Amino acid sequence: MKARSAAWQGVVALGAVALAAATWLRGPESSTPDGVVIADVPSGSVQRVVWDDGSHRVEVERVRSGEPGVVVRIARSPWLSPPDAGLDAGARLVTASADAGPARQLDGGPALSRLPDGGTRDGGLSLSEIAPPAPDRELRGNEAAEKLLEQFSPFTAARALGSPDAAKVREYGLESGLRRLDVSTDSTHLGFVVSSPVGTGGSYLRTEDGRVYILGGTLVQNLTSAASRLVDRRVHEVHLEDADRVVVHFGTQSRTLVQRRVGGTTKLFPDAHSDTPDTYAQAWLDRLNKTIPSDVLGRGEVPSEGEPKVELRVDYFKGAQLLGFVELARAQNAWFARSEHSVGWMRVVGRAEGLVHDADRLVSPP
Repeated sequence: MKARSAAWQGVVALGAVALAAATWLRGPESSTPDGVVIADVPSGSVQRVVWDDGSHRVEVERVRSGEPGVVVRIARSPWLSPPDAGLDAGARLVTASADAGPARQLDGGPALSRLPDGGTRDGGLSLSEIAPPAPDRELRGNEAAEKLLEQFSPFTAARALGSPDAAKVREYGLESGLRRLDVSTDSTHLGFVVSSPVGTGGSYLRTEDGRVYILGGTLVQNLTSAASRLVDRRVHEVHLEDADRVVVHFGTQSRTLVQRRVGGTTKLFPDAHSDTPDTYAQAWLDRLNKTIPSDVLGRGEVPSEGEPKVELRVDYFKGAQLLGFVELARAQNAWFARSEHSVGWMRVVGRAEGLVHDADRLVSPP
């Protein structure tokens, strides 16, 4: 009888543990194989995602609704602007001197004190501990940026923590609201506060109605490192084999190369009648196509060295149609490239100077 009672108590205890675990792992929302659903957003409906970590602001936005193509904007966070800088309604900057007592809160946002050294205090986090803001830039997003917008369809978390009290919210680092994530579709807007406590290896997210989640994946990391992870760094996207004619312009000289398919591969020839491929020109163009930028400048951005002067241009044609182009230019001792694909200049090092130097031989008469 005692054995049966003990066994029954064991079953009850195991059931209680299972129920507690299910309660811990399960939020009020439904679950999917990828985790707990925070917001069930229809696929393809997210038009714009805005991330502000108190240092820089990142916007990832579709160029056209329902079509491929994403623009990434990286700008200085409004949090870092002075109090009289004409902040927009979304900014929540507060000011306080070292001995002025509690911080003054503006626009109904969280209390964030600006310190004499230009930092802030919001429960231990200072702006000096956040990466310096990137230059304000509008850039072309890469495939990872397009996939990021789809991460919200549905938007899932690794775990739901329910609606914790104020003490837990402080413990999770969510009280200040310094880091924000905003998601917009054609018809709705979702706003979240995010924290990534040092040493935890994860991020917490709080919804507008106070529910808290643990985020999985790389969403926060991708947004925080948008300049390196979400920006298209291709100098141009025209494939050499798609062209049948390439024109190289260097100084006052130019040279037209003809491309034909021979034995299943495309090869460059000095003219339409030649049967001998131009291996030097082929190698030179291969080097040009492998040019990788060290920095991608934004739309309309002028390099710190000044406006670059174009020294070399290559045009790619298919019949009479211009497929694309690449220009190499110099400003002082720095080299830059741009193309039909880029939104502005790209800083390049090493390879560009050698390409320009060797272009003289390429366009010179045999």
